[in-house]
Amino acid sequence: MSYCNGGASFTTLFWHHQLVRGNDGEAWIRAKRFTWPKAFNASVVYLRWVTMRWIKILAALIICWVGLKVVWALAYPTSEHRFRLTVNVETPMGLKSGSSVMETVVTRQPGWNALRSGFLAHAELNGEAVFVDLGPTTEGKPSNLIALLAWGPRGTGPDFAEIPRRAFSDYLDARQQDRNKLLYDRKASPKAKASLGDCENGDDNYCVLAKLPVGTKREVRRDLVPTLITLTNIDDPKSAQVVRPDALQGRFGAGFRLRDVSLEFVTPSSWPLNMFGMGGEPLTRKIEIRLPRVFESFQIQPQSGMRAERIEDPFVLRRPQLKLGD
Repeated sequence: MSYCNGGASFTTLFWHHQLVRGNDGEAWIRAKRFTWPKAFNASVVYLRWVTMRWIKILAALIICWVGLKVVWALAYPTSEHRFRLTVNVETPMGLKSGSSVMETVVTRQPGWNALRSGFLAHAELNGEAVFVDLGPTTEGKPSNLIALLAWGPRGTGPDFAEIPRRAFSDYLDARQQDRNKLLYDRKASPKAKASLGDCENGDDNYCVLAKLPVGTKREVRRDLVPTLITLTNIDDPKSAQVVRPDALQGRFGAGFRLRDVSLEFVTPSSWPLNMFGMGGEPLTRKIEIRLPRVFESFQIQPQSGMRAERIEDPFVLRRPQLKLGD
């Protein structure tokens, strides 16, 4: 490539010089025909042009990426639903309560990923179990009751992240019935029928729940009551024993009874504070402080893989039953 006049190569021109010795005997190297400024300027101009070209390409890619993220977020938004789960127990010393603020993070994606129309929603839970200090039993021993992040007699029920949707299932069903009536009501106003398109035509249950005001409360009953356990030795996870909701008296003694379990929506975090884990009702972070040795044992003894369990097998306490998420 030629970088200067005459078409000579850069190497030839660079070494085409003359040694001139002055009267004082000092040696100077002077270029006779080599036009260094022109060659240097040509290189700088070329490099600047290439650099700016790549900067523009990179900027265009970044803008496209940000634009796609914004469009995706608007079409398939990720939402957070924060709630407080409270367990109330009647004891001979009075009412004992424990609560835990947790959140369900719902991510959405297009339904064509699963060869279906609409969208797919996946919920993940971020929170910890509810610990209730029951005080001393009739025998004078300390007692506790823990509502796990699980369902069923062995804590192996469906995904516990579904508890807000399942707790308000009667409300969601009634709303869907009202929507169907409005859909076929010829006398309904256009404005009323326009609302039918909200929350993906009513199919997005978590979107519907997000419209409920803060403080909306629902009692958790029957099969939705979390798995209840007690630790006879608070430092040993192997001492965990399952307690039926209707059998606290038989386990702890006379005067102990589960009064109720409730779920209440609290103030959620909002953007951009949620990016830093800030804002809204603070999530509960106490279970590891209350049960430090139990969590240490989980690290020393890794959890075993999934396997079929029998009814007669002893209950095995696992870390995800006590804490999920960060």
